[in-house]
Amino acid sequence: MDLPAGTVTFLFTDVESSTRMLQAHPRAYAVAIARHHELLAAAVEQAGGVVFETVGDAVYAAFSDPVSAVSAAVEGQRALQAEPWPEIGALRVRMGLHTGPVEVRGQHYFGAPLYRCARIMSAAHGGQVVLSLATSELVGDTDTDIRLRDLGSHRLKDLQRPEHLLQLMHPDLPSEFPPLRSLEGRPNNLPTLRTDTVGREHELTELRSLVAREGVQLITLVGAGGIGKTRLALAAGAELLDDFPHGVFAVSLAALTDTGLVMPSIARALGIQETPGRDAHQSLTEHLRDRRLLLILDNFEHLLPAAAGLGTLLAASPGVKALVTSRSPLRLYGEREVPVNPLSLLATDGEPAAVRLFVERAREIRADFALTPETAPIVAAICGRLDGLPLAIELAATRIRSLEPAEMLARLDQRLSLLTGGARDLPERQRTLRATIAWSYDLLDGDEQAAFRRFAVFAGGATLDDAEAIVGDLHGDTAVLDRLDSLVAQSLMRRDPTGRFSMLGAVREFARERLVEAGEEPGALAEHGRHFTEVTHDADALLRGPQQLAALDRLDREHDNIRAALVWATDSQGDPVLGRRLAASMAWYWSLRSRFSEGRVWLAAAFDRPGPDDAERAFALVNYAFFLGDTADPDRALVVAEEARTVARRIGDVARESAANAMLSMTGGNEGARYAEEALALARQSNDLWVLGLALVTRGEIARIAGDEDLSLALNLESVEVSRRLGDRFNATLGLVNASHLLLNRGDAVGAADLLREAIVHHRALGNSWGLAYDLLGIAGVAMRQNDAIGAATILGAAKAWFDRNGITVQDADRAARDRYTAWAREGMKAEAFTDAWGQGAAMELEDAVRYATERVGRTA
Repeated sequence: MDLPAGTVTFLFTDVESSTRMLQAHPRAYAVAIARHHELLAAAVEQAGGVVFETVGDAVYAAFSDPVSAVSAAVEGQRALQAEPWPEIGALRVRMGLHTGPVEVRGQHYFGAPLYRCARIMSAAHGGQVVLSLATSELVGDTDTDIRLRDLGSHRLKDLQRPEHLLQLMHPDLPSEFPPLRSLEGRPNNLPTLRTDTVGREHELTELRSLVAREGVQLITLVGAGGIGKTRLALAAGAELLDDFPHGVFAVSLAALTDTGLVMPSIARALGIQETPGRDAHQSLTEHLRDRRLLLILDNFEHLLPAAAGLGTLLAASPGVKALVTSRSPLRLYGEREVPVNPLSLLATDGEPAAVRLFVERAREIRADFALTPETAPIVAAICGRLDGLPLAIELAATRIRSLEPAEMLARLDQRLSLLTGGARDLPERQRTLRATIAWSYDLLDGDEQAAFRRFAVFAGGATLDDAEAIVGDLHGDTAVLDRLDSLVAQSLMRRDPTGRFSMLGAVREFARERLVEAGEEPGALAEHGRHFTEVTHDADALLRGPQQLAALDRLDREHDNIRAALVWATDSQGDPVLGRRLAASMAWYWSLRSRFSEGRVWLAAAFDRPGPDDAERAFALVNYAFFLGDTADPDRALVVAEEARTVARRIGDVARESAANAMLSMTGGNEGARYAEEALALARQSNDLWVLGLALVTRGEIARIAGDEDLSLALNLESVEVSRRLGDRFNATLGLVNASHLLLNRGDAVGAADLLREAIVHHRALGNSWGLAYDLLGIAGVAMRQNDAIGAATILGAAKAWFDRNGITVQDADRAARDRYTAWAREGMKAEAFTDAWGQGAAMELEDAVRYATERVGRTA
């Protein structure tokens, strides 16, 4: 058959719920699929197209004319709907259309439009026809019965850029469907992949099937660095979104050095905020117990002692599955180990997968690159020399800018022959990868090599400003961007849309080795540590004022670098003075971001040993006491808070002494009121608005617990006013929420609602889920005061479920308010209605519950 060539419109189809129908009616389904193929083939042929491949229940057709492709889709859907399907019921087929330039070799197509069409089709529902913008613009208004409904821009599985999609509308076709199966429609944090996945179609199919299998809970993708484990796992996660109603979440572990941070990192990826004194593993267990969710844990190989904790987490969460990437298996019971092999070098169906990857990446550099009878065997030889290793192939393909394939092969042969005698204990593929990166490294000039080496100290990448501070030490600031851009052009570095530079893990490892060999590592690490100490110190100064959110964002982006600096500074070869300063500067950030486990680790490393009496030590100890919490180690928390107060007194810092007393009021039991009074008196002397706001809300809470509501309300509202003047959202929320409950006790629902709305704005901006859950308690009280018992019960059910899932014990005064609102709601409605409303709320995600609550109160105000 003659395949359309040049710019081609593709029609891809498959059957919805085919696996279920095959299992339920194996014989009838086989007959139905054969008939399905006949009907679609007839529709394609009648429209002048060609069916060039069928795989299972999928049909792939090509057209030289996009209008004909649309006609085939309409006729195919008509025929499928008109056909009786005895035993299996309806056969619902989803269809996708996309147009683009492709290459024809033999009876096979090659090119990115094929992948894009497949992803467009997979976003549709059975009976739905979805077009790309490229196809829709060519179709126009050629048929009066056909209209196009704009579905907007969507991130599709495995595509690096969003796709603008439209739905084909016709009088004979159904028109109403659920939202498209795009990444936006499912809970996830999956990144947008920079390039398409090439050559892993079979592995993806097998992996999806394994993850979906009953009884399989832990799958580990095992392979060498650069083999493509991460990409395969992320692509599979995107394909499996529909199978996990509570989402697919990826957690990168590459930057971690402490096994104790694995569980907190997973918790953060899921949006679970830690609470003082509560283990992250416990919070995760509570949160995941009744959920169906997929975790992708990337780069586990250096954290294997943490595998046991993952095993217990999965055992307690039967609906959760983990897809792990590692250079070695985790050795856990029930683990399914899946080796990830190099790309195929054999041409089983068209070009070998390794060659296809080379061609796709080369075309990103030279759009006109194509295989010819002369170059095809040379490219195959290049891929063979690289053992089909994806990273090595991608690095080699970038050289197409300056080298023809024959020149590349000659240089590559020489380079590999020189370097294959590397470390004998390394697998051959890793030795080849090392040689490939070395080949690219050796082509750099001296300044580029130096920049490449020194950049290896960055964990998680760097901004240009940060790079200039470390790399610019060699070149002067004006030259750094040129060096980094050159490294990007040669695929030794990446630059994302925000301008941030980073290296792939295997490339960074190689660069770090060169840094050590050059004797430059100690100096580069010291410079990195000093730089990020200054970054954190500057950001810390902004965390208590109007630039709080910007400072939080900055520290979020640089957290991996800051963690690396802390590792260096607290090491025996590091700088303990810098380590103390760095940990002290990060203490309030860890508190605001609810990273209590991490805060305890680093503050203990920096401050559990004697050190100088200074303001940084005093305030760091205040935070350390808070992180120890009332359940983790209350006795130790009290000792640390006392030490903070002693240090502050020695240096005459009344602001820090006030903060220490505020902390003692939370941990000092019966002496809490005395400490709170002293904290407030010192704060008023200090002229430090942030400390004053903290002392006011602390003393106000003591008064609320003691039942002095007038004093508590006055103190909390004063704290709110002080925090507003300062621009500190966090302290403001404490006073806002406390004051709202006090106003509710006075019957002022309108005033309480105003305060809670402001608190919600701040908590959302801060990303503070814990605070939002407390806001719900107050809004439930507002709803009850407005005689909305159903709304109150629903909101209370959502709040209680969130606290229970995260293992958080509500503070005494707030628990009393919650119990009071719950009693009101029970009295205001029938028991069955209360149970239904409570259950509806308990099933809500936190953000959905907050949206429901604010809309409900707004309607009834």
